[in-house]
Amino acid sequence: MVRKGEIAPQELVDAAIARAEATRPDINAIAEPLYEAARTRAKTIDASCRWPVCPLH
Repeated sequence: MVRKGEIAPQELVDAAIARAEATRPDINAIAEPLYEAARTRAKTIDASCRWPVCPLH
């Protein structure tokens, strides 16, 4: 999805975090949430992307 330019890394991280927060109480999948670190990294990747070339390619 990111490689095709359908979604930015930051959007993908936010969607994953939202899903984890929605299901976490039931399955306790995230032992130590590092959401802000993930958002910061995604923001860095977004800033360094010069579509269609991106560090994730």
